[in-house]
Amino acid sequence: MRGWMIPALILLILFLLSRLRLGGTAEYSAAGFSAWVRVGGLRFRVFPRKPKKKRDKPKKPKKEDGKKKDAKEKPAGTKPGGAVSLVLDCLPLVGEAAGRLKRKLRIDRLYLDLTAGNDDPADAVDAYGRANAVLGILIPFLEQNFDLRDRRIRTAVDFELEKPVIYLNAALSYTLGQLLAFVFWLGISFLRIFLAWRKEQKAKTASKQKEAVNNGK
Repeated sequence: MRGWMIPALILLILFLLSRLRLGGTAEYSAAGFSAWVRVGGLRFRVFPRKPKKKRDKPKKPKKEDGKKKDAKEKPAGTKPGGAVSLVLDCLPLVGEAAGRLKRKLRIDRLYLDLTAGNDDPADAVDAYGRANAVLGILIPFLEQNFDLRDRRIRTAVDFELEKPVIYLNAALSYTLGQLLAFVFWLGISFLRIFLAWRKEQKAKTASKQKEAVNNGK
């Protein structure tokens, strides 16, 4: 095998892996909410999870504890809060990240069936009109900002229904290469913001210490 073939083969494998699509599917129906994660042609159900079989555990004898629990004990999971200023500095990054995602994210499938219903026929008609008005705004927004592939939106009104009924099936995907590029960009951008924030905090601390020394003289 020639020397250039191994690097070329590695590059080919990396290119094929970068084209691997990662995605998720969500479905809402009368049976409830379900969600799947997709890796290439494989799909894994993440919600609802299959119930695990409970095993009978031997009961342990209770131990008498003479010590009283502290009434002021912190609840489990309590952690100290972080710096608010760093979060505020990151807010523009969140907006830019959302913009990058919406340009790359692909909506492979969007099925929506909405049937308006109510005890009062007038309210049912009103709900039907409002639903169509919302969809009239939402669908063009999705088409302009995302790669919307398979779309099927149906609305109807049923005067025999006591409440509205909805069915939703949506599938989103993102290539592995796009995801890695996004994570790399996000990491570099956050690192720049963090270093600038830390430099500012050090400058403030040094200024306070200098002011304290001057006041002490």
